[in-house]
Amino acid sequence: MGGVRNREEKKKAAHVFSSGGGGGTKGPAVVDKRNVELECPHCDRTFKQVQRFREHIQKKHADVVDGETEPSTESTSAAPAGPHSQQQGKTMDVGAKAGFYTEKSPKMLLHEWCMQKKRPTPRYRITAAEEGEQITKAKVVLADPKDRDKDVVAFLAAEHQCSSLEESGQRVAVTALHRVAGERALHRVLPQMYRPLWHQLGEHAERRAEGQARAAAAAEARQVREKARRMGQMRRAPKDVVMSEAQRRMVQSILREQGHDVGCSTSAGAAFQTDEGALGEVMAQLRSLGFEDSDAQDAVAITIAEGGQPRLEAALDWLCVHVPEPNLPARFAAGASGVPFQILHAANGKSMGEDKSVADPDLVDLMELGYGHDEAMTALTAAKGDISLAFKDLFDSLTGPCNASSSAEVSGDAPADEAGVWAEEREALQAIYGEDMYILGPSRTLLSVDAHGTHFVLDFRIQPHLKYPSQPPLIGVRCPDIGSQSRLQLAKLLFEKGMELQGDKHIREQDHLPTPQPKQRQRPMQHHQRVDVMQQSAMLQERWKAWQSSSPEARMRATRSGLPASERRAPFLQALQQSKVVVIQGATGSGKSTQMPQYILEQAIEKGQGGACNILVTQPRRISAVGVATRVAQERGERLGDVVGYSVRLDSRRSAQTRLLFCTTGVVLRRLLSDPTLEGVTHVVVDEVHERSADSDLLLLLLRDLLTILSNPSLRVVLMSATAEAGAFVQYFDAVPGKGQQTSSCSIVNIPGITHPVEDLYLEDVLEQTGVQIGRGSKWARKGRPEAEFKVPDTTGPRHPQSFEGASTNRASTLLEPGQEYSQATQRSLQNIDESLINYELLEALVCHIVSSQQAINSDANAILIFMPGAPEISRLVRALQGSSQLQRAAQGQSCRILPLHGSLPPDQQAKVFDRVKSGQRKIVVATNVAETSITIDDVVCVIDCGRVKEIRYDAERGIARLQEGWVSLASAQQRRGRAGRVRPGTCYKMFSRRQAGTMEAHQLPEVQRMPLESLCLSVKTCLPHVASIQLALARLLSPPTGQAVTAAVKSLTVLGALDDEEALTPLGQHLSKMPMDIRLAKTLIYASMLRCIDPVLTIVAAIAWGKPVFLSHPDRREEANAARKLLAADSAAARSDHLLIVAAFSAWDAARTEQGRQAAFQVASQLHLSDAAMEATLNGRAEYARILADLGFVSSAYAARCNSPDITEGADGQDAMSSNARVIKAAICAGFYPSILRIEHPPRVYKKVLGGAMESDASPARLKFFDRTKGRVFMHPASINFNCGEFPSGWMVYSDITETSKVYVREASMVPVYALLLFGGKLIVHHVEGLISLDNWAKFKAPAQIATLVDGLRKEVEHLLLRKIEDPGLVLGQNRVVEAMLRLLSHDGF
Repeated sequence: MGGVRNREEKKKAAHVFSSGGGGGTKGPAVVDKRNVELECPHCDRTFKQVQRFREHIQKKHADVVDGETEPSTESTSAAPAGPHSQQQGKTMDVGAKAGFYTEKSPKMLLHEWCMQKKRPTPRYRITAAEEGEQITKAKVVLADPKDRDKDVVAFLAAEHQCSSLEESGQRVAVTALHRVAGERALHRVLPQMYRPLWHQLGEHAERRAEGQARAAAAAEARQVREKARRMGQMRRAPKDVVMSEAQRRMVQSILREQGHDVGCSTSAGAAFQTDEGALGEVMAQLRSLGFEDSDAQDAVAITIAEGGQPRLEAALDWLCVHVPEPNLPARFAAGASGVPFQILHAANGKSMGEDKSVADPDLVDLMELGYGHDEAMTALTAAKGDISLAFKDLFDSLTGPCNASSSAEVSGDAPADEAGVWAEEREALQAIYGEDMYILGPSRTLLSVDAHGTHFVLDFRIQPHLKYPSQPPLIGVRCPDIGSQSRLQLAKLLFEKGMELQGDKHIREQDHLPTPQPKQRQRPMQHHQRVDVMQQSAMLQERWKAWQSSSPEARMRATRSGLPASERRAPFLQALQQSKVVVIQGATGSGKSTQMPQYILEQAIEKGQGGACNILVTQPRRISAVGVATRVAQERGERLGDVVGYSVRLDSRRSAQTRLLFCTTGVVLRRLLSDPTLEGVTHVVVDEVHERSADSDLLLLLLRDLLTILSNPSLRVVLMSATAEAGAFVQYFDAVPGKGQQTSSCSIVNIPGITHPVEDLYLEDVLEQTGVQIGRGSKWARKGRPEAEFKVPDTTGPRHPQSFEGASTNRASTLLEPGQEYSQATQRSLQNIDESLINYELLEALVCHIVSSQQAINSDANAILIFMPGAPEISRLVRALQGSSQLQRAAQGQSCRILPLHGSLPPDQQAKVFDRVKSGQRKIVVATNVAETSITIDDVVCVIDCGRVKEIRYDAERGIARLQEGWVSLASAQQRRGRAGRVRPGTCYKMFSRRQAGTMEAHQLPEVQRMPLESLCLSVKTCLPHVASIQLALARLLSPPTGQAVTAAVKSLTVLGALDDEEALTPLGQHLSKMPMDIRLAKTLIYASMLRCIDPVLTIVAAIAWGKPVFLSHPDRREEANAARKLLAADSAAARSDHLLIVAAFSAWDAARTEQGRQAAFQVASQLHLSDAAMEATLNGRAEYARILADLGFVSSAYAARCNSPDITEGADGQDAMSSNARVIKAAICAGFYPSILRIEHPPRVYKKVLGGAMESDASPARLKFFDRTKGRVFMHPASINFNCGEFPSGWMVYSDITETSKVYVREASMVPVYALLLFGGKLIVHHVEGLISLDNWAKFKAPAQIATLVDGLRKEVEHLLLRKIEDPGLVLGQNRVVEAMLRLLSHDGF
């Protein structure tokens, strides 16, 4: 066909077409389609002409192919390529001849792909179906000519297998083709029958790809999580605990000196030998850990002697303390966690190598004799290492002048052959004692003796300059069973005995050891000293008759007979004769507090039994006890402290003749602790029992138990209440029958009260009368928008004075004209004012209004009594009134005597409020709720009630129990109101609205149901030490608390270390039970006194107890406040402590107060944006807590006086030696507030490029994470000084203020050293083998067993120290080697 023109047209006319070549195949380039036979698909005819084939279809098979067009060449070539349907020449397969092909087989396409990729021909392996099987198995291998690892092997899936070998080959080729070129659209060139297989393979591939992607993503996520976990583990890895060699020596010497000496007693060793089989397991474990057999045997013997059974942990503890470090197994030695630290140069410039080690035999020798590490080290240093001279110096300091005098008394006529005498006596002793005597050189002899059931080794030493026997030898005592002080005391006693034998032979007389006398404790003061009962009864009867007939006492007799209580004298005394318990219900002013105890005493005196009568009257407050006792003594015409006396904390006026003793509830509880039966007491009168304090409820429980067991048959109990709750007390005491009777009879006596009418005026009336207006922008206004729905009560009707009982519903009553409404200004002010704030400006205006409006009243009874919530508020108002020019103008020449009254004042200042003022004067008393009951200021005619009171409640944000301000109950408001009508009609101004009065509680809840129970639980364990369960004991109270509250309190006490696991009081718990404050604050103060940092901790504790922010933050002056805080925060920021910032703020304020006066302090507070009220409260709190510490012997009385008066500069006495050490201060806070601890996670370290390399940079504060044990992750509040800090090296913080808003924020926190947690944290567990220390199974630290055991031993020594403080209140905690060791560890982090 070459050379023919119009070639393409002729080829087309001759049905010759190009095959397409398949893209570079080796097949024919041109396919000849002439003479191709066409088969009819409906019959067996064939045709060579297309036209005839079409005609045949239309004529013969029109009904079959109705509407079907004639087959084209493409359609006819679309027949299946299978063995049964494949038409030769239709599908081109591998090895096919030249011809007409319409498609390529999968094998052909795969073959072309291999040729294109220059791979060998595909190798097929098709396994024929065996007999009984219907399918064949196939695979194809696409070999790689260079790397067999890159071969592609494709298997035909089971679901695609068939019985035909050829078909299986084609299908496996499709599978392989999809494997290598699945991304191409080859389904377009595949035969029709293989296209579904291609699509199925594509779907499987997609699913497989999705699964692989998911698996890859999961693997990547796992990798990310694993990396984060590893990084988290690195960040949370336990901190290494470091203890330098010098520190280890010091601690080891302390622990060894406290009686844990190396070696074992004879009995212990015998027990070990006789029971070797039982000890095999422990011994085997110790051997496997690498300990020597001798050391292991000593350790096991010691544990048996101490606990009766061998314990592995106890043995390991003993070994780590007593075995020299070189002999310890590597994993237990101090350097197990890394290279041991060594300090090359100390701060004083001395090389640490100059110190001798505890392992120094000379030092150990002296310490075994009882001398301390430091003094022995000092003596050796002074003697330049000569142990003889060192021992002589120590012994001289022990024996004192007697030794020196003996040396001076030696004269020249001493025996000529002293050496011979010494040798002769030693030979004699050798013959007597045999192996019990050891001669160590010419001047030293050891003698082993048994005395008092204990084995001793006596060490006699002759000095070269001494002349024996004219001078006794130096004596030392070794004994592992007694303490170092006892050893020194024995040595001194033996030397004194030798002085008596001066000139005679001494040693043979020393084998009978004297018994060391323990320090005798002083016997407690007898509560009731013995007196001649008959004689005193006669004296009292004579005095009583004289008083009845005395003319000067006639006025007093008339006054007493005019009281309502006198009318109920006979019924009361009759009820007391018939019942063991009498409940008196008397209104305010009835005279029950002063008269009822006197009636009891007077009846006994009249019967001639006054000397046998002993009455205890309890009052809820000190001022009440002192005031009522003073009044009763005046009424009887006697000197206070004679027949009538009082006993309160820190003050007492009593004698052997005292028959009527007024005291606080706490005093009676302590009396019951030492005298459970109240021996000699005939009557207990509990006044103001309606207040339902925790102490009074506990006292009722103890009195009820005392009446039940009839251990004091003559005891009678009188309960006095000012409210109508008598039925509850009667039911409580009738519930438990006594022995031999069905019920414990209880009677009720009612005493009516007489008071003059009292007019009630409320806040709206005060605003109207004073004209004071409160705008929205006022500091006394309610924050936010005022309540639009607030409506002033309707005042269109006439106004009349109303009683308090109708205050919530009756109309307003004022001094305005009848029918006059409240002004618009008053109504606006009432809408704006925040009633929960104490408005000092309004109070000042009201006092001025009262003083000016009552000028015409000429009477000596014109006093004003103002009730305030607490001492700081009283001080502020007193200062405001004393400096008020407005009040001076209102008084119009009349002088005003303004007096404070609260429990913190000295008794002499409290007594001033009872004095009548002179004519032309007006008395203004500003008091707390102590003036509600018991005490009476008889010239009060006007009462101003702020309606606020401070009560002990739980502060959830600070986690402590503290005084919190709140609204009084209606019953308390009624008591306050009654104080205005004692002498004539009066007025009560209430600084709250009628609507607020309608929301007040009718009665106050009992204290045990509204306060944390930690202090009450400690009191229960103190008063009832043998009670099995605190919860069961508290369930017997008049109003028992919930079980959940008791369980939480016991758990908290256990964590704090006040109770052990059996609910028994620990030494710390015994101290805490005596401190009337929150136990966390009390524990902080105890440890501060131990660590000698009391002054700053007093400030911190007082500020925390105040509970309100020290720093003010006004939204419009925030930048100024932040700048002011930066002036104070330099040292605090470096120490990372909000608590130290409080100390700095108070120091600046107090310095201005003491140097320049109170006004200067107020200006400093304003400049530094401090709360002046918080500073004042902190000042008062410091003085109060210092008095408590002084009362318990933790500080001197001079120190407490210095805290109370700025003029006193003496009294520290080293008690503040560490007050400038931030680490020690924070350690004391940690001791008190544990477990309020945060663990800090730092992000990975970040480095920044600098000239010459890279340096580490602080992390962003936002990347730090803080974790609390129970609350999980928490966040630092922006107000905290630690908010912008990017690194906390210790990794731990203690916090005292936490709150939850959108997140849980920590406001006050301080970074604490690791040793603070280890020494003062929770339950410490030593994991000897793992080299770990854990606190409460949460905080973990990495430390070798030796260091961990030393830390644990120090903790136990602190417990022993607190126990010694209980036995000896005069013991100074800070002057102790244990405390010194802790201070060194805390100050230098163990270095």
